[in-house]
Amino acid sequence: MNKEPYGVTIFCDDIRTEVGGKNTYVGVYQRDLNAVSELPFVLPSLCAAVRVVYPTKLQFEHLHLIITSVSNSEEKEVYNSGPQIPPTIDSEAEWQYLVLHAINNGFRVERSSDLFVKVGFDKLVIDVGFLQIRVRRPEKTEAARKGS
Repeated sequence: MNKEPYGVTIFCDDIRTEVGGKNTYVGVYQRDLNAVSELPFVLPSLCAAVRVVYPTKLQFEHLHLIITSVSNSEEKEVYNSGPQIPPTIDSEAEWQYLVLHAINNGFRVERSSDLFVKVGFDKLVIDVGFLQIRVRRPEKTEAARKGS
């Protein structure tokens, strides 16, 4: 079995914490976020739920959740959790897991782009998610083409 940390990301419109500590992910995206809109536009929110699994033996002082947007070879950081103190671990278990949430209220979309999610354990950085944002301009109606 692989002994390296790994993770998976669920992108959605909203994350709600329910009674009893359960999470509900609303408006879950698959591989793409497809939009028909004039540019730029603002999504009310764009969220990422990241589950990371790592070996108990991995020693680190801080972890980071970072989301970057890449478009036309231009890279821009759109979320950075800052250094987080790791949770208490179960020293009897071979593996640990944690769930991190990134909630971006008022997420501005300026063009089609790719989002990349990474988790850093001090200097060890792993890729844990990807979302394509594809924007298509709305087609003009016959009335709009005639200038009505």
